Amino acid sequence: MLDFLCYTVTQRPADLISHIRRILLSQARGNAAQTYGALIDLFIAVGPKAADLRQTMLRRCANILTPEQHDWLLDRMASGLQAGDVSASAHSRLATGKRSILRANAFFN
Repeated sequence: MLDFLCYTVTQRPADLISHIRRILLSQARGNAAQTYGALIDLFIAVGPKAADLRQTMLRRCANILTPEQHDWLLDRMASGLQAGDVSASAHSRLATGKRSILRANAFFN
């Protein structure tokens, strides 16, 4: 299921339900790296929009993230993320999919 959700957010970055499912499933499995990558992808997909959603998901996942990961995302709460802003995360699917990211950001503008 997690592989399917990773594929889905890559193909349809504006699909917020898939982002949320991926984040929650990664967290439920106790996979901190996957959860962090999924949060990064949500932040990239919505850019500066959907601050309430980003804040809620970050708060829910705070227990599995390192303090540095949590603080890094928290510092970007107001501005959101763009693909070039992202530090290396092996589990982020949108950090290298610039074409898809542009489509997603256009959806929210």
